[in-house]
Amino acid sequence: MSAQIGDSIIIDDIEYEILSDDSLFSPLDYGLAPFGTCSACRRGYWCEYILREGKIILDKVHINTINDEYPPIDGVMAEPSKEKWDHYVYSGMNMNVDYNGKLLVGSGFIDKYYIHSGRQFCWAYESLLDYEFMNGIILHIDDKSKEADRYREVVEIKYDSSDEYGYLKLEISSELNLIDFIKGV
Repeated sequence: MSAQIGDSIIIDDIEYEILSDDSLFSPLDYGLAPFGTCSACRRGYWCEYILREGKIILDKVHINTINDEYPPIDGVMAEPSKEKWDHYVYSGMNMNVDYNGKLLVGSGFIDKYYIHSGRQFCWAYESLLDYEFMNGIILHIDDKSKEADRYREVVEIKYDSSDEYGYLKLEISSELNLIDFIKGV
């Protein structure tokens, strides 16, 4: 599996990757059956959001469907993408998202921590913010950037180059536990 294309959110003109597992939008709710056409997007879609006036707004949905049908969503029609990925895009959706829960977001990904399988580690971002929402409105923001920085100080990345692809090995150089760190995030 390749590294996955994830959802993103613009906050104060900065693009953050959404690192939480919760999905803020389900294509199934709108009669769309997503289908992954490449190893970098196995779920078949990704979304772009904006945080505007303390609320989550769905701006774009990039999607492939199993039946190649793209009905309008709230009056917005899908258009073929002009990007290199062969998919359709619902643009300018301006849809409020009534999300309840925590949303972990990161920006400033540090390239040396890149892994080519699944999702990136949350501590591999320079800025790590944990938002709490109720009905799509911010209740609380917790900056986890210092904790992520502290964790990076005790993690050493090593690549095993015994084959042509190599693989990533993480070595923990102190008592700091990844599970405890994630629970704290």
